Amino acid sequence: MIQRIQSLYLLVVSVLFAVLAFTPLADFSVAGKDVVITDGRLLTCYYLLISFAIVIAALAFVSVFFYKKRMLQVKLTILNLVLILATYPLMAVYLFIAHSSDLDFHLNLVVLFPLISAILSYLAIRAIKKDEELVRSVNRIR
Repeated sequence: MIQRIQSLYLLVVSVLFAVLAFTPLADFSVAGKDVVITDGRLLTCYYLLISFAIVIAALAFVSVFFYKKRMLQVKLTILNLVLILATYPLMAVYLFIAHSSDLDFHLNLVVLFPLISAILSYLAIRAIKKDEELVRSVNRIR
């Protein structure tokens, strides 16, 4: 299970999104002073982003354990990839609301985590499909 490269890819995706869930996306300030966000729209969008991150991390972690059911693992990873790609529009809305609230913000490094995770999920899908082809070719020989 863990010795397969796709399992490592999925575990890294899970860790990246777990970190994303508990790390602020941006640091906000007004006139050079840090502020605490109280805008309801901004908080709602942020909580939705945290919920997405937790679901993606859990789905990636759970899909590691479906190593015997490779096609189900592919489907779960594709679903996870779609959810990962849906986080960027959600981040854009979040930052647009922050910008319209006249807040100065500086993005943190966690903004890149969905991009890295999307690449790793794609690589995991390719590796799982390669394993499935190998198993099918061995079954043909028998």
